[in-house]
Amino acid sequence: MSRNNATPPITPVRRHNPWYIRGGNVVVQVDDVLFRIHDIFLLRESAYFRSKLSYPRPPGDIAEGSSDNNPLVIYDADAEAFARLVWVFYNPHYSVYTATLEEWTSILTLANQWGFGEVRALAIRELEKMDIDAISKIHLYQSFKIESTYLKGAITELATREKPISLEEGNKLGMNTSLQIACLREASRRVKPALPSPVTVTEDDMGKLIRKLFKFPPEAQSGLSTAGAGPNLDTLSSPSDPVPAYEGHNTKDTNAAMSKSR
Repeated sequence: MSRNNATPPITPVRRHNPWYIRGGNVVVQVDDVLFRIHDIFLLRESAYFRSKLSYPRPPGDIAEGSSDNNPLVIYDADAEAFARLVWVFYNPHYSVYTATLEEWTSILTLANQWGFGEVRALAIRELEKMDIDAISKIHLYQSFKIESTYLKGAITELATREKPISLEEGNKLGMNTSLQIACLREASRRVKPALPSPVTVTEDDMGKLIRKLFKFPPEAQSGLSTAGAGPNLDTLSSPSDPVPAYEGHNTKDTNAAMSKSR
């Protein structure tokens, strides 16, 4: 037999520790790793998994995920990311989730991909607790279509700082967002010949400018005061395209699993 026609070697699979749970009722294979978990976590939010794990099965049909020999195979994720998602379901420390920015980004990716709305909301809440620089936060939230109202602080920081957006920062933000911030910087300053141009608008007026230029949805207005006199917002120009709406097991094993994923 020629080398080109040789059968590729079969990669042995291994059971994940600790997310191969004895009491689980569905077996999922990601890469060469088997997970055994409770299907309720997959079915209650995700239409993707409801389509994969439809019940009841026809008589005589062996359901995917029923055993190690017939697992539900996932091709559009890696084992490390899937383990982080499963950790959200089984975290033994109620309401306390300790993970890095990279880990929450990984969890958010799968939550978006498979339609886990509550997991997505949790990831956003945890990201909001982190100290993320303004450029990175805007870029990250845009990438995941997270609601723009979360970005008021980051936008204000870039509009009020002394130095303008650099070329490198502009490349990361994209042309549309960079132009909107440039418009906001100009609108928030009273230019004087041959002198620096510091921010001259009040915090309330800055909120009005942001809402005008970044097309915040109507429900966001309650959080942005409209009091005080400021620039005539109706005369402001902005880029034609708005920024998109950003739009069991034991505890010791659990902590060890999270440490390995970092």
